[in-house]
Amino acid sequence: MANPIIDTKTDTNTFGSILKETISATITLVETAPGQFGLNYQFVYSGIKSGSSSSDTPIAASANGTYVANPSPKVTYTIAGYSDTGTSISMQVTIQVDIPALGTKTIFNETLSGSYGTDNLHSMVNHIAEISK
Repeated sequence: MANPIIDTKTDTNTFGSILKETISATITLVETAPGQFGLNYQFVYSGIKSGSSSSDTPIAASANGTYVANPSPKVTYTIAGYSDTGTSISMQVTIQVDIPALGTKTIFNETLSGSYGTDNLHSMVNHIAEISK
């Protein structure tokens, strides 16, 4: 069963003037287990290099802090303003990537938030579908 989705946001940025790189970053906040959360990502890029990258498993998101998601090229994500009430969660997520020839750039800077558990409609629909099998 897929992890219940709490929120999804996309940022698209273009960097450089002669050597241009466009990166679209979609980040999804999911509930990985009761009261545990993670971030799934999908990056689509074109310019100096073209391609895409996505997470196989969610990256844990449990507190404020800065974490290295990938060592080379270096990808860091920073969580700030982390708040969990027991039924809803909110966090500011900033992702920076070391882009060859352009340096370190911020590719995502959004607040992800929403209800989870029984307050999450997506979670309830998945549960009903699972018990109906």
